[in-house]
Amino acid sequence: MAGKRITTEPAVWKRALWIYGHLCGYLVVAALWIIILARQPLRTIDARDPVAVPPYPAWISNPAPQAWVVVSRPGSLLGRRDSGFPGMDCGRFWVNIVSHELGSARLVAPDVLEQPVPDHVRVLIVSARAQFGVAQRLPVLEAFVREGGCLFLERPGPPLLSLAGVARQLPGTASGVQLTLVHDTAVLKGLEVVVDRIVLADRATAAVLGRVVTGDSASEVPVVWRNEVGRGVVVGIAMDMARTFVGRVQGTPEADFTFRPRERDGALAGIPVPADMVADFPEPEAPVLDRLERVVWGTALERVIVPGWWPFPGGAPAAYLCSHDEEGFGDRSLFMIEEEARRREASTTFVLPEPMTRNGLSRIRALGGEVVLHWHRGFGGGNTREKTLGPLVVVRQALDLAEQQRILRSKGVLPLPPITRIHGLQWDGDFDTTFRRMVAAGIRMDSTYGPFGTLGPYLFGSLQPFRPLDRTGTLLPILELPFALQDDEAAPMARLWELVAVAAELHLPVVPIFHTNTMSYKPGIGPLEAWLEGFEWAREHHFWRGTMGRYLAFLEGRERSVISASRRRSPEVVEVEAFRDDLWVRVPARSPGGRLEGIDVDGMSVGDVVCVNWGRQVLALAAVPRGKHRVRLFYGTGEPVCGPGSR
Repeated sequence: MAGKRITTEPAVWKRALWIYGHLCGYLVVAALWIIILARQPLRTIDARDPVAVPPYPAWISNPAPQAWVVVSRPGSLLGRRDSGFPGMDCGRFWVNIVSHELGSARLVAPDVLEQPVPDHVRVLIVSARAQFGVAQRLPVLEAFVREGGCLFLERPGPPLLSLAGVARQLPGTASGVQLTLVHDTAVLKGLEVVVDRIVLADRATAAVLGRVVTGDSASEVPVVWRNEVGRGVVVGIAMDMARTFVGRVQGTPEADFTFRPRERDGALAGIPVPADMVADFPEPEAPVLDRLERVVWGTALERVIVPGWWPFPGGAPAAYLCSHDEEGFGDRSLFMIEEEARRREASTTFVLPEPMTRNGLSRIRALGGEVVLHWHRGFGGGNTREKTLGPLVVVRQALDLAEQQRILRSKGVLPLPPITRIHGLQWDGDFDTTFRRMVAAGIRMDSTYGPFGTLGPYLFGSLQPFRPLDRTGTLLPILELPFALQDDEAAPMARLWELVAVAAELHLPVVPIFHTNTMSYKPGIGPLEAWLEGFEWAREHHFWRGTMGRYLAFLEGRERSVISASRRRSPEVVEVEAFRDDLWVRVPARSPGGRLEGIDVDGMSVGDVVCVNWGRQVLALAAVPRGKHRVRLFYGTGEPVCGPGSR
């Protein structure tokens, strides 16, 4: 058979060309899409941090506090949750005010007063929304006061007016009231309140006067007063004090609990920050709410003995808590920690989760410093996990709070302190969501509230730590400790010196921020001097100096510790149980029985009694060792332990 000639069918060649052409087309289209995507802004998916909802985890609390705060029940007619911020019941914020003064308090409902108040309870606070629930328990309240109790009535109305020492209540309210302290010509500038218009009975004594200015004339209305009943005292307050504190200390949002970022230039443009919630208030020249709190409390202490726990370790007059924001500066931040260690000082460094190495973090801790998370929510970019398609980054996923905590733990920060501060102060644009995100992640202390730019240190009216409320009026199990200064803004040296002086006078914590990268982008002698001189000034004033983690442990131990004294029998005998070695008990240096002549602990006289000015009062402080003890107070006409030179 002759050989065949092999030929290729035309259809085969056509199919190959068709496939080749389509492949080239697909590649061209893909290349075009890559070019288009590369020219588009990269999409970043925000972190989906979980939000805690009630019931919240319980915080460390006192099993038998000597102070009760009576509040309306959530969801009741007077404590409705659906009326927005203007109708929110803020009464639970009284727990913060009492904690500043005594150490802890217990929230109770009005029906608890169907029975006589237990003998160990020395202080009873009836919030504005709860007074109608206790109106039928007037005999119980009167008996409590006559036995030596201290009763605070917030905006008392019928039928509590007589017990409060009010002759009659006038219609309407007085708005725009500027408060002035008794024996003090200075107005609490930056604080204006709305008060009920009342006329006091002759037996009641005004303790704080509000000056209502109308045109060229000025009239005075009583705002806080004292009415003595039996062995006890009733303190009347003509304003909603809890709401006044919440609106300024935590902030005043819109009716739906949201707030908008204020117009500003720079890195914070368009970013909501806590300061936006108080931007409509005049800026105070002093911590006006801390001053007001001391005067209100002193109104009662002039007539009754109410012991409490001093708010700083070791009886120190105040606390200095130096902090650093690492800001992505990485291991170069160590120069500050090393210098502090050389000076035998310690600070808290808020670090972003990724820039600093494991060795750098270990070095901070080895030098006695503290490492906590600087929560990165996208401020300035970075802190993301990328999803790629070959060389193309398709999307960036922001790291959530839990993942950032895990990264620091994986670098050897164990245990990781339950403390944070948000990078760039970047808040959710509402009243409580950010706090609830922190609670869900196990955070127990935050320090994001504070000033920036030219804003002053007393923007929120107080420097003391507080537990915030959620939008239902429920206390959240987290402490907010505001910072008062940033080193890269507004004359840090002069401002820090003023802060230390005010804190020494009013006994307050001071939290400055010294960024570890300030000298790299804004070199100058001011921030450097403020950082180093701050420790010296705090030492000269005998402040307690330490880390925020140690301060949190102190506050929680103080809150757990028990003080109990019988109001019926002998208030001069105090049973205590201290859960720390650095707790000091505080008692008034003067009582109706005379001046304090001495303090015994378990029968042993205390020789090292420290006397301090506290508002209008003088307090005596005495150290109490860890454990259960009996403290006896001696009042009389003999030689007093506290003279006129109290600090």
